[in-house]
Amino acid sequence: MDGLRISVQCVLRQVSGSLVRESDGNRCEISNLAFDEQVEQSDTMNTRLEEAKQSPAMVWLRSTVRATAKAAALGLISVAAYAGSLWQAPFPLVSETGETVTLSRWAGRPAIVTMEYSESSLICSTTLAYLKEVQQQLDTRGASVEFIIISLDPKNDTPSAWSRYRKTFGLNRSNWHFLTASENDTPRLADLLNVKYRLFDGLIVHRLRVLRLDEQGFVRNVVRSHYDDLSAFLDHNTN
Repeated sequence: MDGLRISVQCVLRQVSGSLVRESDGNRCEISNLAFDEQVEQSDTMNTRLEEAKQSPAMVWLRSTVRATAKAAALGLISVAAYAGSLWQAPFPLVSETGETVTLSRWAGRPAIVTMEYSESSLICSTTLAYLKEVQQQLDTRGASVEFIIISLDPKNDTPSAWSRYRKTFGLNRSNWHFLTASENDTPRLADLLNVKYRLFDGLIVHRLRVLRLDEQGFVRNVVRSHYDDLSAFLDHNTN
């Protein structure tokens, strides 16, 4: 059967720990066992990648990236700007009443969106102070706007914790909503909203960042400092 033997020119290399060795200068042998294991691992990884690609979060992310690239190419926004509607974000959120919702619940209404955590009631919350100023300004204008506060501390911000937070600060208005995502989704939401935070000495330290959304869920202006002009935040569109 030597006549049926096919010589294969091999390029020796090590792939994922598989054993490859030169046999006679122009042939190579690969351990069948190592090869089978590698194929199985590769198939498993490919399956997981395909499942991840088809997940609602990844489908939404791809559409958002395409929309951002198209808008940037047309010169409508900078590459760094976020172009997608936040109402389309697929992340499930648990409200202070225990109901599971997504941000699409508030589609069709303008909103103020930020991230905070309930234990900040132990210290002075500059975010909450600014939100109260925004609410007062909107009241003087007779404007109806939703306030959406998303947790930075999913382990501790349960519905009961948010209820205590409401009571502590007298936040009884029906247009204020306190939501908590899963531990995996919280950093993704923070990235989406560009909220920078970290754990320091047992506390969550984060920068002030408040977003104003229009009825379609597009970001129209952003507050990055407590000293930012409030009227400009409410009146002017920067995106």
